[in-house]
Amino acid sequence: MAPAIPVIMVAATVIGAGVAAYSAYQSGQAQSANAKYQSAVALRNAELNKQNADFARQNAAYAEQQGAARERDAARRARAVIGATEAAAAGNGLDVGQGSPLDLREGNARIGTENIQAANESGRRTAEGFRRQAFSFENQAGSNTLQAQGYNVAGNAAAEAGYIGAGSALVSGLATAGGRYYDLERTGAFNSGLQVA
Repeated sequence: MAPAIPVIMVAATVIGAGVAAYSAYQSGQAQSANAKYQSAVALRNAELNKQNADFARQNAAYAEQQGAARERDAARRARAVIGATEAAAAGNGLDVGQGSPLDLREGNARIGTENIQAANESGRRTAEGFRRQAFSFENQAGSNTLQAQGYNVAGNAAAEAGYIGAGSALVSGLATAGGRYYDLERTGAFNSGLQVA
């Protein structure tokens, strides 16, 4: 029968090596799972940013349509004001091609042109803002995709590190147990008279 204390010491070292190996393995698996989750979140964010880019492009097209409609409305209003001014002047027996009626017509035409240009510029600027927003969302989607790839690489590396850490802990623990057994055997600890029943 072998002495109890030296056997327990060697067994505890082997058990400790097993626990350390399992702990390293589980740590790698947990880090890998976390990285996979982060990757999934980043991919979802990329998809949302792509959708937002699509919405922004749709809004840009809508803003252009609204700008064109406002431009048409401004042109119609300008023509209506000029027509009403000419009709009023002609109704009062004035020559619309000279003097105050002409000045009034030219002034109304200038104001109408400014309103048309303002409507056009407003629609163009709004659409450009939405296009820039779409570009920004597309860039963010690309960044999210790269981030997801980085998380995948990190997750695979963590899992591999867990395997390596487990193997290293096991080999190191077994080497320590073997060394301890050798030292105890060399010093005669197994012959100390303490026996396991």
